[in-house]
Formats: sequence, structure tokens, C-alpha cells
Amino acid sequence: MAEGIQVFKEALFSSVPIEAIFFTESGERELLGFADVIEQRCQQVFRVSDEVIMYLTDTVNPQGILMVLPFLHQEDLSAVEERGGPLVFLDQVRDPGNMGTLMRVADAAGVKALLVSERSADIYNPKVVRASAGSLVHLPLFIEMDLKTVADRLRKKGYTIVATATQGDLTFWDYEWSSNTMVIMGNEAWGIPEEDLELADVKVSIPIFGRAESLNVAAAAALILYEIRRKNPV
Repeated sequence: MAEGIQVFKEALFSSVPIEAIFFTESGERELLGFADVIEQRCQQVFRVSDEVIMYLTDTVNPQGILMVLPFLHQEDLSAVEERGGPLVFLDQVRDPGNMGTLMRVADAAGVKALLVSERSADIYNPKVVRASAGSLVHLPLFIEMDLKTVADRLRKKGYTIVATATQGDLTFWDYEWSSNTMVIMGNEAWGIPEEDLELADVKVSIPIFGRAESLNVAAAAALILYEIRRKNPV
């Protein structure tokens, strides 16, 4: 279930099938401008009460539009491997808000796919969906991924595996980024486990100049992914 106007607009103009749309009186005003597209994209459209929407969502003040979408994750990495371009692996990223924001950052930076470890947050958590602001429907997504298996497989395809770490081999702006890179982003509290760091070819750090202990994982991802794009213009 995807709640909210922004997700609705992004999904409506994507290739993702829409199984159903529920809307309230307040949400109807937003839908009117898209009536022709909705008619083509979705056969099941229901006007419901505010109480029904409140029951179906966990938002304190829902926007009056709820979509039912199919599961979006994929199973086969082959197409992504052949396409090339930067990938992101989320290693035990457990905060739904961080994950959704990170999806939005990855989408904006042109990441080719997001791979999520088994012990990370559920990509279908309502907070993830809302925080992604619709980017959930744009990115190829892979869930319950094993880092060692993925790293070994991608390395054979010419990818470099780069981990973010407090004590890196280089700072993220000193490293010569290749487009064919998989960046590992770790847990908000303890980063990437030591055994997973050992799977990386290179470790990079983001310098901290003030008194903050570290950066939010989505903020760190933004710096790194845009640096990759700066070094490898589209």
C-alpha cells in the first residue's frame, strides 16, 4: 500500500501496474486532473470514507489517496550486471525513514539498483514508502541479499566493491571512483560489521570536521553517490 499524493503521481506515470486506488473526498480534488490517465491505468477505483483510509494507513493526517501496487522487488541480477553503473548495497539499514530517504537520494543520483540485506528494514514499510517520495517505483530493488554472494558475483563482472568506514583507506573525494561500483552503506548506529568490511576492495571515509559523531546514512550516501557522478558524468 502506497499512501500520499507524491507517491500517487510517481506511480501513475511509471510502468508499475496499479491494482487499486482508494480516495476520500479531500483526495478527490487531487485525482480530478489525472482522470484520463487513471482510467487507462487502473480499473478499480473506490471512493471511501476518511475512517476507511485512517484504518488502512498509519499516517496521523493521511492525504486521502491510497494505492495498492504489486510487490516491486526483482529476483534476477543479470540485467543490472550487464547494464553497469553504480549500485548501492544496504547492510542492515534498519530505520525506515533513512531507507526511504536513501532511495530518493539513489534515484536522484542515477543509481542503477538498490540491494537490501536480509536484516535491513522492510522496503514496503509505510514509512519507507512515504520517505521515498515515489522513488520506490523508479529503482530496481533487490531484497534479502547476501553481501558475500553479491560481492563475489559483481566482482567477476568488473565491479569494484567499496565500503564506507570511519577509518578508510582514502577519503571519498580522494578515491578515483569508477561508474561500475557497488557502494556498501551500513547500519545507522554501528556501521558495517567487520566481517562485511573485509569483503570490500576499498574502504572510504567521510571526514568529520565538527563535533558530530557521524553523518546520517542517507546524507553520507548523497555525498558519495554525487561524487561518483561528478567523476563519471552521465
